[in-house]
Amino acid sequence: MPSRLARFVDPFEDACEDGEIETITLPTGEADRLDLFPGARSLAIVTSLGIGEGSQATIVASEGRVHVLDNGRIDTAPAEETGPDAAGVERTEHGLSAVSPETLLGVLIALIPVVEHDDEESDAMDGSPSGDGGE
Repeated sequence: MPSRLARFVDPFEDACEDGEIETITLPTGEADRLDLFPGARSLAIVTSLGIGEGSQATIVASEGRVHVLDNGRIDTAPAEETGPDAAGVERTEHGLSAVSPETLLGVLIALIPVVEHDDEESDAMDGSPSGDGGE
């Protein structure tokens, strides 16, 4: 699933190399606005939810580059808020980094929760024989 998701979030195969992680401050709750990323060719928000917790990342592809913005954990403790700016707008710090195809895949693997099934359930879900005399 992560490799299929990687093709979805980077449809033009723009991911090329890893960059330094920089900290940016955005209006709280507005990290998914396309106008914050000039030149964006695609923007995807990947949300992973589990029991009592989750995480979210915004993945932005522009020509020749893919950036991952860490939106933080989804629970009672959102990303660190820096407080209001001079205009009274609440702002939140996020990590932003350009990523290579390998790092993009690693981010998606980390976001997708692992669901453990017993062998019979896993076999039934992936369509493979259940070990009852099939192939």
